[in-house]
Amino acid sequence: VMNKGVVVEEGDVLEVFRDPKNEVTQAMLGTALAARTIPASMVERVKKVLNTPGENGRKNHLIRLTFVGSSTTEPVLSRACSKFDLDFNILLGQVDEIQSESYGTLTIVMEGTTENFRQALNYIAERGVRVEELTNVI
Repeated sequence: VMNKGVVVEEGDVLEVFRDPKNEVTQAMLGTALAARTIPASMVERVKKVLNTPGENGRKNHLIRLTFVGSSTTEPVLSRACSKFDLDFNILLGQVDEIQSESYGTLTIVMEGTTENFRQALNYIAERGVRVEELTNVI
């Protein structure tokens, strides 16, 4: 990505889309990144959910998953939730195609015990899905 004749960001196209570092790149990818940002109108409701304990002392976590290529068609999230006794609610999601590769983001609230939650995140990441916990960021 160039800005005024200067390279401001470089790398594999999918990686730049997945994690743009520079403000110019972020602005250029605005539409694609819109699915990554929780609308201001939802923030307070999401905070309330995150601060409310789930059933049997389970905790709620805000997670962003980024899928690229074949991971967009694999039931990774479903399998993780089943395997580690978790529940989730989808807040935002979008799948697009970039250079003939599928690329998607999914922002969810995931509920479970701390140990099961950590195991599930590792399981998901091991299957090629980027995992970001946003619980303390919102």
